[in-house]
Amino acid sequence: MIQGRLLALSVFGVMGCIPQPDQGIAVGNPTVLALQLANGDGVDFTSATGDASTVWLTGADTTCTLATDATLNLLSDTSIQPPPGEWTALTFKFPGGIALTAAGVERTVPVSSVVVVGSFSTNGSLVLRFGAANWVDAATWQTGSDSEIAVLLEAGTALYKDDDGDSWLDEAEEAEGSLACEDCEDPDDGDDTGRDTGSDQMGEHGSGHAGAHDSGGAPSSQ
Repeated sequence: MIQGRLLALSVFGVMGCIPQPDQGIAVGNPTVLALQLANGDGVDFTSATGDASTVWLTGADTTCTLATDATLNLLSDTSIQPPPGEWTALTFKFPGGIALTAAGVERTVPVSSVVVVGSFSTNGSLVLRFGAANWVDAATWQTGSDSEIAVLLEAGTALYKDDDGDSWLDEAEEAEGSLACEDCEDPDDGDDTGRDTGSDQMGEHGSGHAGAHDSGGAPSSQ
């Protein structure tokens, strides 16, 4: 089963980066950043796609564009191969939102930006999971507004280590905790310190439903 999933990966390579200094030479298997949509509570998704205008990484002194004008299927093992490095944010821009289907209901939820913020390395395999486990219940999926569902999806989105390299987040990997997330807060004071880091370095960017979440910083033109 795992082998079949890996063979089915749709891989996007690096489009353009400003190299980070002193990164050394990458050896062995390339880093894989897999994308995964979490199911809801009694809600099993049968399709999930988003047209990403840009996907990029933000570091202390650099940005790296990973994909442009790419249709990302969150249920068919889409993955991205980022360069090795140390980063503070990962940003996806979805100008048309994310199209979801479950239980015969089709919705395009207005998630214009997904930004996960933290301190993380791309020197090993990773999984970005859209939504927390059981992030939406059946009643909300059937009767809630698209905007309400978008908020729920964004809030649970997080980046995790993929220890076994199977491009899938399992319970053990989830239990280790996220490396970066959409709704990271400092447990000591409740401040959204991760977002402050991203906005201080790169400034404000973008607009739309995510609004204040657009702190990953736009990649400079190459």
